[in-house]
Amino acid sequence: MASAAPAGNGVGVVIVAALVAGNTTHMGMALARDGDVTIACGPGLTRECDRNVYTSGLCLLLDPQLKPQKVLAPGYQGCLPGMVDLVFLFDGSNSMSSEQFGAIRDFMVDVMEKLENTSIHGLWGLWGL
Repeated sequence: MASAAPAGNGVGVVIVAALVAGNTTHMGMALARDGDVTIACGPGLTRECDRNVYTSGLCLLLDPQLKPQKVLAPGYQGCLPGMVDLVFLFDGSNSMSSEQFGAIRDFMVDVMEKLENTSIHGLWGLWGL
């Protein structure tokens, strides 16, 4: 089985074809077949919601003639604007070395700097002090 990118009408196709020797390219799509049941999944679209970018895939359940029977719900259902709290909780019970603690701290600072102009706000927490 193979798939083709969407045409001008935004609709792609899934086809059964003989494999011809040569170069192939993986485009992030997945096809699987079990008996008469086939599922085709693609990477989906990127959507922006409240200054955050979401990517969701899309899967189709196909009949033996490769006609779509059911669209499987993507992980991204819709935009719910608003503030998002991101919580970092890490062990402060001296069970890690100074180097490990520093690496975790640097990671958290880096993440928060990258999220600075988004609706995600970070919180810090120490456990085991």
